[in-house]
Amino acid sequence: MMMQRLQMKKQTKFLLGLFAVVGFTILGMLTIAEKYLINKYREKYAPQSARQALPGDWTGTTYRFKPNSDVWARWTHDTVEGKQRRYHYNNLSFQREEDTRPGPSPDVYRIITYGDSVTMGYGLEMNETWPFFLEQKLKNKTKLPVEVLNYGGNGNSPVQYAVHMPLHLKSLKPNLVILEVEWLNDLADDASYWWMLFDQNGLPWLHSGGRYKIGLFESESLFLSNVGFSGMWFERTILYTLLSRAVGRYVGAHAHLSKKIDGLDYYFFSFDFDEFLMNEKSIEANLQRTFKILKSLGELAKQNQTEFLLHLVPSKFVYEKNSPYSAYSDKIFQKSVQLAKDHSLEYFTAYEELKQGGDKDYYDFCHPNLSGSKIISDALAERVIRRYQP
Repeated sequence: MMMQRLQMKKQTKFLLGLFAVVGFTILGMLTIAEKYLINKYREKYAPQSARQALPGDWTGTTYRFKPNSDVWARWTHDTVEGKQRRYHYNNLSFQREEDTRPGPSPDVYRIITYGDSVTMGYGLEMNETWPFFLEQKLKNKTKLPVEVLNYGGNGNSPVQYAVHMPLHLKSLKPNLVILEVEWLNDLADDASYWWMLFDQNGLPWLHSGGRYKIGLFESESLFLSNVGFSGMWFERTILYTLLSRAVGRYVGAHAHLSKKIDGLDYYFFSFDFDEFLMNEKSIEANLQRTFKILKSLGELAKQNQTEFLLHLVPSKFVYEKNSPYSAYSDKIFQKSVQLAKDHSLEYFTAYEELKQGGDKDYYDFCHPNLSGSKIISDALAERVIRRYQP
């Protein structure tokens, strides 16, 4: 009997050792394959980026720009060969040349702006974004110390804000938070997220998916875009990216698998491999759940003695009355306004102010150009002074 037990222990140890050797061998082979793919497809599938995964986020879907870093971007309308635009991110990852003093700043009226590429300044220089103009206008009109901290980044959406904003409320104690959304852009981003568990404030503390992720090998500073479902580590690899894109294209090619929206490519920013996630049902569901999150963020801001203002940016198509896309675009915008009212959220929109120039104040379907940026900041400055009296 004793001999049998000893033999069984030896067999168990052998099998465990064998599994460990096989497991590490497979993991090593996958690592080698990933390194090979990084070198081969770096520019096409995983360009280098100044982003880094937010500490503690194992999914790699919540990220920030590296502190004290420069981001160089060449936007689609930059037709001059080699032209790039520089965006500097300071010690606390805000788009700003000057450093931000950590902790509360009672002697300064502090505003934090969250948003996507509209807030980051798609197609604009750092000193042409609406947050930059807003700070200048508030300083000139109030003659008071004001700072507007720009936390916008291309690819951002309300899921990211639900993570970053609570941290900033506690550490920086802003007087006002302005959260910008352009739904034809943000709805497409958030449609690929899966929200599961929520905290006591009604904010998701566990989510997965997302079309953008920081690569597993962060030393390579890779910025991946794929289709995610589980949030597991392998979704942060190029190997998975290639596979998920192939599957996504196949699913998207079968229209019967999802009810597509006519003109999807015009309404929403999407990649061909994630179009299947965006249909009438998912867009409607995402609007509803996103406003619940925005409502929770607004309540959390009030708990921290911070004002909260939702900034709704209309699409260019809203002003193209002869366009076949104007009706649906306006429908989404007006619905977002109504949902803001239904959830008792204070909101701002430069809808009327932008109407005069219309589509001339945009680069593309959702990004205001320089004139649009100035119009937004002018109207927003008046609203902030009138409502919040900095």
